[in-house]
Amino acid sequence: MSAVQSRYPFAGIAVIDHSHVYNGPYATILMEMAGANVIKVEPFQGAAQPR
Repeated sequence: MSAVQSRYPFAGIAVIDHSHVYNGPYATILMEMAGANVIKVEPFQGAAQPR
């Protein structure tokens, strides 16, 4: 872990996001801002709701 990553509390954590309702994506945005690596999983047809 480098000096830049160590100041983020979720640095080095991977999050897989299957959510599609307001609270779920918002939570993953907060985790990403805290240093997590977020992977967004969407249906094959694309997002159910526009962002």
